[in-house]
Amino acid sequence: MSNARTLAAIRKAAPEQDRSSPALSRKEDPQSFRSESTRYVPVDLRPRDLDQLSRMVGPYAEAAGVQAVWGAVSRWLMWQSNNDALSNAIKVASVALVLCVESDAWRLGYPNLSGERDTPVLHTLTLEAHEEARRVGAETIADWERAGSPHLMTAIEYIHKYIHACMRAETERTAA
Repeated sequence: MSNARTLAAIRKAAPEQDRSSPALSRKEDPQSFRSESTRYVPVDLRPRDLDQLSRMVGPYAEAAGVQAVWGAVSRWLMWQSNNDALSNAIKVASVALVLCVESDAWRLGYPNLSGERDTPVLHTLTLEAHEEARRVGAETIADWERAGSPHLMTAIEYIHKYIHACMRAETERTAA
């Protein structure tokens, strides 16, 4: 048997009774098949920006947008190898980020899977410490924006999935 033989040649050479065999029959490419009579339009149900995210998460719109930005900033900070892009030391920015994320989630009613809500650590600190954490958080967001707002799409997709999981969990808790 020669390597030059093609599938078409093999089909021609096959005995008549074997030509309908699935291995030898021609298959339509499922991606290229489109019926002219259908009105099917593929729909992408993932948000592509903060506005779409806000529209897709109902009562958690404001909280989702804020948490998506904080999530993207957090990912960006994790990948920083130098402090040149930051206004503050990376450890200071990271601590401020954790405090601000927790505080904003509580303040805006961001859901969680357990349904429990604890008072954020930032709210137990002095007013001066609270203001300093907020200032560093704002500067870190400004640094992230100057860097081109990396990781935002990943954060948006994560927040969208997480909020819908929390909504399902809440439905299950209330149904039980």
